[in-house]
Amino acid sequence: MSKQIQVVGAAILNDQNQILATQRADARVLGQQWEFPGGKLEAGETVEQALRRELQDKTSQTALAERLLDEIERPKNRTTCTPD
Repeated sequence: MSKQIQVVGAAILNDQNQILATQRADARVLGQQWEFPGGKLEAGETVEQALRRELQDKTSQTALAERLLDEIERPKNRTTCTPD
């Protein structure tokens, strides 16, 4: 039986409809790839608390979640898309 890991991610747009993305560190898996800010939930955290913490950690910004867009369950064998 595989362990279930819960993660959060944020799609953040400014007034000019520009999207905030963060770049992964070289030493990490998929280093230098771009991603939406987010990460794993810690024990006892709500989705909103985890998202707020992750945004603060990764962007030094404080944010409030406006609305939940979707919840998905991703298969263990995930694929990564990269631009041509």
